[in-house]
Amino acid sequence: MLASTSNQTAQKLHMALEKCDLSMVVSCFNDDCALEVIDQNHPPSKSLKLNGKKAISEYYKDIFGRQMTHRIDQEIVSDGHIAFTESCQYPDGTRVVAAEVFELSADGKINRQTNVQAWDA
Repeated sequence: MLASTSNQTAQKLHMALEKCDLSMVVSCFNDDCALEVIDQNHPPSKSLKLNGKKAISEYYKDIFGRQMTHRIDQEIVSDGHIAFTESCQYPDGTRVVAAEVFELSADGKINRQTNVQAWDA
């Protein structure tokens, strides 16, 4: 895979997340993709595992349905991988930070995403 394909996917994903554009985010994923979330409610031994575009679409639909801002920071793109931190904030000031890693297929679509996230109590 060319690094430019990874860069194109990263730019599209970055824009989609910050704009809360569900259809654009979902278009970045392969049909048989997987998403794993590790946080205080889903520890490593019992992480949240979602498989397929439909399940991942529902996950992002819930996230984007919340009133919060999203900002991508510390982005790293390499051939076949994207990693970044995502900082989110609710109107009341509550913050969420996630470290996210994406594995890409040869065509630049996301095969696998892993999120490790923490939020204010």
